[in-house]
Amino acid sequence: MKRYALILVLSLAVWCSACHPARETAPISGTLTDAGNDTLIVTCYPLVPPGEGVAHSDTLVMHDGTFAYTPAADTLPQEVTLTPKGTERYYALMFVPGQPVRVSGSPDDYRLEGSTFNTLYQQRDTLFRTYSQCRQYIEAHPDSDLSLYLLSQLLEQAAGHAYLRRAFPTYAATLPPDHSAELAALFKTLGRPVQDGAFAPLYRYWDEAFRRSRILQENRKSIAEGRPAPDFTLTDLQGRPVTLSTLRGKHVVLDFWGSWCGPCLDGMPRMKEYYARYHDRLEIVGIACRDTEERWRQAVAQNRLPWTNVLNTDDPDVGLLYAVQSYPTKIVIDPAGKILKITTGERPAFYEYLDTLFN
Repeated sequence: MKRYALILVLSLAVWCSACHPARETAPISGTLTDAGNDTLIVTCYPLVPPGEGVAHSDTLVMHDGTFAYTPAADTLPQEVTLTPKGTERYYALMFVPGQPVRVSGSPDDYRLEGSTFNTLYQQRDTLFRTYSQCRQYIEAHPDSDLSLYLLSQLLEQAAGHAYLRRAFPTYAATLPPDHSAELAALFKTLGRPVQDGAFAPLYRYWDEAFRRSRILQENRKSIAEGRPAPDFTLTDLQGRPVTLSTLRGKHVVLDFWGSWCGPCLDGMPRMKEYYARYHDRLEIVGIACRDTEERWRQAVAQNRLPWTNVLNTDDPDVGLLYAVQSYPTKIVIDPAGKILKITTGERPAFYEYLDTLFN
């Protein structure tokens, strides 16, 4: 009997600890007022990779206005919103590993304490009023994590992310016509504390993005109609090497696509139609980019792609070699290995060109 009593006591202890987690040890905790609901919708947005991460949501029940929360992925910085259920008001903060943050107040007037970064994070709305304010802050604080965060937001906006224009319309109106070069120069000024700090993964992401951009711009000079197609070797579905130069004697289409690319998949039925029509004179090499092997194999099987299929890698990165910036990109190569035509997007122009070429 004592054994069962002990089990019951231990079970209750575990249950109570789950219902009332220790606020002192939780990365995110607080006491909220005027929230409008004791149930919080917690949404975490990973910062890496920018614009591509998948948000994670949880539901949290407060007890007398207090709460404690640990993000599922607690090793990377994440933007976090706490939204009282059934309302449009929310609390915004940044989860930084190793920097517990406490939230207090109402959604319209709240404080973030205990985290060095979040003390600075509350300035973001003020800084985003104009582009010049952001730039001046970054120039004056090259060793601040907030400078890297602001710069990341500016770089995403420069890449065409519509969210920032909607979220900060006043700021967007102050942007100079082309400020990409200025942003690249600002990035180079960031100091070692930022490069090695809590936001190091974000720094490495943009550092690699700039490196790839430089290579891409250089490669664009040689990827043009009338120029030789660079040779490469990738592996097909059966694990066999496929080398472009071994396909000489036929016209070849390099189709840069991805299982995640809607327009690419939409164009597959017509691609298969043209492959069947001209296969005696044409070979297609489908190069899946930004894909995992599992998703690539699944997409090839589901769409029943009959041509040669290979998976792009980091070494060699054939998408970078051919300066591919959008998907799908289709490159037509003649039997001697010369680039004849480059088309981007799923457009009739590609198929019209093949009809002209073979008729």
